[in-house]
Amino acid sequence: MTVHEAALAFNTSTTTVQSVRASYAEKGLEATVARKKRITPPVPAKVTGEVEAYIIALACGAPPEGYAKWTLKLLADRSVVLGYVNSIDFLTSSIPMRNKLSLYVTI
Repeated sequence: MTVHEAALAFNTSTTTVQSVRASYAEKGLEATVARKKRITPPVPAKVTGEVEAYIIALACGAPPEGYAKWTLKLLADRSVVLGYVNSIDFLTSSIPMRNKLSLYVTI
């Protein structure tokens, strides 16, 4: 099978096929197909377990005046004001906590 045929068969580029072929020749099958796990994530998580607990406790409390329920944006803003985090994106940071917060927050 040629590089071009392999690229078509696996719906990838010829460059990828050549890279995999070179890796297999140098390192063998296991090293080629097994991905090396990162020791640490590329960016440390802003929302640690402790911060998550503070945010959930905040969500369980009374919402700010004028609101019937907490919103993710209100929680994010209040978390910054209270010093739990320096900054936080209310959409992406809510994903891990979505199930826990769904009873208390308007999502």
